[in-house]
Amino acid sequence: MSFLLPESPPSPAGPAGAAARRPGDGLRRRGRAAGAAALLLAASLLAAACGGGGGGGGSTASGTPAGTRSDTLIYAMDTSDAVSLDPAVAYESTSVFVAHQAYSTLVTFRGSDLTKPVGDLAESWQVSSDGKVWTFHLKSGLRFANGDPLTAGDVAYSFDRAVQLNQGPAWLLTQFGIAKGSTVATDDRTVQIHLAHAVSPNIFLSVLTFPVAAVVNPREVQAHEKNGDMGQAWLNGHSAGSGPYVLTGWQREAQITLEANPNYYGEKPAMKTVLIKHMPETTNQLTALQRGDIDIAHNLSPDQLRSLQGAQDVQVVDGLNLGLVYLGMNAGMAPFDKKEVRQAVRYAIDYEGLIQEIVQGHAIPVQGIEPSGIPGFDPERPYAYDPAKAKELLRAAGASDVTVDLLAPTGPDPTGADYGDIAAKVKNDLEQVGIHVNVQQMTQAALLAKYRAQEAQMVLMGWFPDYPDPDANAQAMGVYENKELAYRLRYKNDQVAALVRQAAAESDAARREALYRQINQMMMEDGPFAVLYQPKKSVAMRADIEGYAYNPQWTVDLAAIRRK
Repeated sequence: MSFLLPESPPSPAGPAGAAARRPGDGLRRRGRAAGAAALLLAASLLAAACGGGGGGGGSTASGTPAGTRSDTLIYAMDTSDAVSLDPAVAYESTSVFVAHQAYSTLVTFRGSDLTKPVGDLAESWQVSSDGKVWTFHLKSGLRFANGDPLTAGDVAYSFDRAVQLNQGPAWLLTQFGIAKGSTVATDDRTVQIHLAHAVSPNIFLSVLTFPVAAVVNPREVQAHEKNGDMGQAWLNGHSAGSGPYVLTGWQREAQITLEANPNYYGEKPAMKTVLIKHMPETTNQLTALQRGDIDIAHNLSPDQLRSLQGAQDVQVVDGLNLGLVYLGMNAGMAPFDKKEVRQAVRYAIDYEGLIQEIVQGHAIPVQGIEPSGIPGFDPERPYAYDPAKAKELLRAAGASDVTVDLLAPTGPDPTGADYGDIAAKVKNDLEQVGIHVNVQQMTQAALLAKYRAQEAQMVLMGWFPDYPDPDANAQAMGVYENKELAYRLRYKNDQVAALVRQAAAESDAARREALYRQINQMMMEDGPFAVLYQPKKSVAMRADIEGYAYNPQWTVDLAAIRRK
């Protein structure tokens, strides 16, 4: 799910007065491969001799006889971004992926549907008339993986622990004013969460699906606390949750091992053991998948995915990344200080050619600031490729022959296409209408230094919302005071900002949807963005795997995967 390497969080005031918001430029952190470990792992996998889906003789890379692979899943991916598997600390793609399997939250999303949170530990909930007190009623008979009962007091402890640790994802809770003592158990099955002020229900419930809001077993955590770390170190190789799996081992940049939770309250996982193999080289993932040494290859490039077309023993499952790849135009710098020039850029882009030729179909066209897959998405695309219209707008703005600097990151975008190739396509399109482009490709760190300082005239980047609600992108892209994207591009529109704040507090879903459509329309008309596309996420796997539903929040629910 990552776009780029991470940036450290800025400190704007979010929708609920957040002290810090996680930046979406790179989604979550992705590290680089540890060469020696990666080569050793790849060699062990390639040396394995097993058939697809566990048939045939030999053994898998894990040492498991291939004939007994029916309830063992081998998932290959680049896990180098993982920093911690403690749910109160987990912030990177791999960390969130693993934490989601081992821990439960009050509410969750099912499959790929991010439009409606549903109960997980909670069977029902309600909010007070002033919108400040949320009451959740737990299901009966809940137990942690070790057999201990799970109660409302454990929920309160877990929320208190998350805000006390105050690690990367803590702001997701503290933005609502949640502090130690804000979460209170009124009896064993009822817990109340007190907010500082009212917020749209969908925002709050969406945030509660993130692992920072997961419930940990206080007895296990406290028993393994060292030097006041509240069990953080121990939770890197163990879990203390109630999710469908139990974390039984983590060899950094080698393997993460999950075993089915015998006390899980939901449907028992078909895969009793999951081995998440660190395999940063996509060529090794492809070869191992074709040989049947692994079941799932997570990081294949567009070219590699295309090479699998027609293969009988391999399938590719597509999902949608919630990110957007965009051009940002600095509204405080000529020529982009004129709305007509920003519109001309949108008309000048050959969106279809970009998607088909450069990202090879692994994206969908989107022009609004909200991605498909969450409430608030606007399917309208008013900017068809029209060079003549672009030239007309440039003439009207007195900018028929201008030169601009385009900053672009090195490395691939979320589809696997090189940002340099995307920038070259944009340069070619813009020069056809009289906008001459100097492409300056640089590392993310160098690019972000200029971008955050409002010094980028034009920028090619990717952005991922902090949570699956339209508020996340609207705050970042429409509110200058938040010091996120609107700030970096010197775009200040008080009318848009007021609508964003109004939508954040609106509890009626229909009125809220209408507000976001209005925001989208205004941003497409006046804003500093030319949204290029929304990436797809394509995952390759053996043909006998079923139940894989990609979820951009936490990759996939492993408990839903089985063999045909």
